[in-house]
Amino acid sequence: MAYVSRLNGRALQLVVAVVVAWVINGLPFYLRRIGVIDVAVYQQEVARFCPASIQPFWLPVFCPTSPLSTLQPSRMHSISVARFYQISDAELLLKLLKYGVMVGVLLFSALLILRHRQLRPHWRSLVPWVPLQISMVVALVIGLQGSVIGALTGLVGTLWVPLVPLVGWLLTPRRRQLLCNSLAAMILLHLPVLILESMRGLPLSRMSQLHGLPLPGRMVGLVTMPNTLGVVMVLMLAFCLGFSDRGWHHRLLVAAVLPQLLLARSGTGLFAMALLLGMPSLERLLRDRLLYRRVGGLLLGAGGSLALLLSLPHLLGRPGLMDSLTGRGALMLASWHSASWPELLFGRGLGSGGVLALRIEETLASNPWLSANLSMPEVLHSTDSMWILLLIQGGLLALGAFLGLIFFCIWRDRTARPFLGLFLLCSLTLNLTEIFPLSLLLAVVVRRSLPFEA
Repeated sequence: MAYVSRLNGRALQLVVAVVVAWVINGLPFYLRRIGVIDVAVYQQEVARFCPASIQPFWLPVFCPTSPLSTLQPSRMHSISVARFYQISDAELLLKLLKYGVMVGVLLFSALLILRHRQLRPHWRSLVPWVPLQISMVVALVIGLQGSVIGALTGLVGTLWVPLVPLVGWLLTPRRRQLLCNSLAAMILLHLPVLILESMRGLPLSRMSQLHGLPLPGRMVGLVTMPNTLGVVMVLMLAFCLGFSDRGWHHRLLVAAVLPQLLLARSGTGLFAMALLLGMPSLERLLRDRLLYRRVGGLLLGAGGSLALLLSLPHLLGRPGLMDSLTGRGALMLASWHSASWPELLFGRGLGSGGVLALRIEETLASNPWLSANLSMPEVLHSTDSMWILLLIQGGLLALGAFLGLIFFCIWRDRTARPFLGLFLLCSLTLNLTEIFPLSLLLAVVVRRSLPFEA
């Protein structure tokens, strides 16, 4: 009993660390945007489009001196976005806390398995996972040949892979519920964060309206990017709906996520949310004994999804929404045609793609001392798609191994299907394994879906 109690205590410490790391990651940017820190910069930027004599509570309503529909774009773009993304060295260390949590979970879980044989998975149960781990090791070796810094940067997005066989200790009902409770708290607490941002947040891109409601652009909250916010909220909700034993979680969390998707105006998030809510009904139709009902359910699901996808640009007030999808498709083709056959099979190595690698490259370029002493491989693109990222860094072998593992888990675990299916869908538009805590959740769900015995 003492052993179990200690593990429960470690699980509680883990979920607290997850919540703290997630909040701290986007807190400096958020506080600057609403004028809590760097107040002088906030007031200076407000003065660009708001009369100095006005001290409004809801900026989008009172500040513009002309209607939103006639506001000059150049005037709104005059706000210096870069100034709000600049952080101090101390704030940078706080942002790195999320990676420290992942490394800490990895090391603690490895030590735990070494000490307690009963927690070790049978090697045969990990057979579907092995090809992906091998492909990641190959990509790491290739990346190290180009740049150590680049390879270590790319390694951040793959920490979930070695974590898969180690997190079985988190899958007891009590510890899994602790994780669900932490995600529920993050979802619920983030709603008032977005509401405050809608009132006091600076319009870093442009002012906008959502069905007549004036807003300072698209809300981002503690996540820093609107589309990322939508996807993170839906996937955390999918995890809670699938694995939480608390019935009140379901309706309350759905009600808390929907307004956040609308405030972020996330097309991927809203589409994924519709699929998540429609999956139970569609699955019941597809399991019906009558063939015409199964065919009708399939046609209804496909038709409804297509109709929603085509209506998203109008529903969210984003006429260019579909351009992002075509842009990612063009990038996939460009990555394919620009690679040699060895690169196409084995990739260009870790660190040759991804948002994090691009940010590190920009940091090195802006600092003469760092650029003189450290090197990065050429980052092909920010690759806002996990599929493209895997193709660039690990080649067809890594992409095939990843898809094979996820589809195996979807086939084997009915409870995990909504989360894993939406993860695959949303990974077309974002590098999800670089986003905390989604990488940790993916490792937990994949481990649950793999067999525990040979």
